[in-house]
Amino acid sequence: MKNILKLALLTLMFALFTNVSIAQSTAKEDAMVQTKELKEMAKFEMDKFKPVYEAYVNYNRKLESINKHIDNTTMAYMEAKSKLDEKFKNDMEPILNTEEFKVFLKKEKLN
Repeated sequence: MKNILKLALLTLMFALFTNVSIAQSTAKEDAMVQTKELKEMAKFEMDKFKPVYEAYVNYNRKLESINKHIDNTTMAYMEAKSKLDEKFKNDMEPILNTEEFKVFLKKEKLN
């Protein structure tokens, strides 16, 4: 009986941790794609790649959390998404120069 409980607990733990790691890798994978797209469009230098990537990872993780916890048909969702978009825009502005930032805004349609 104890072995069955241990096995059930182990299986449950594995399932929970698998979902968490999948969500994290998705945010990172999406951030990599988005960073590469922006680099190609804005033609920024490689020294900006890591900060841009990290900003996208943070944005994607927070967006996943909002999508998971708030119904996307509510005003609370729109407010949370709007605040997140504004923070993301503010995080990207010091990383990119003026022309690169304009390309970023156009790409993300945040202007």
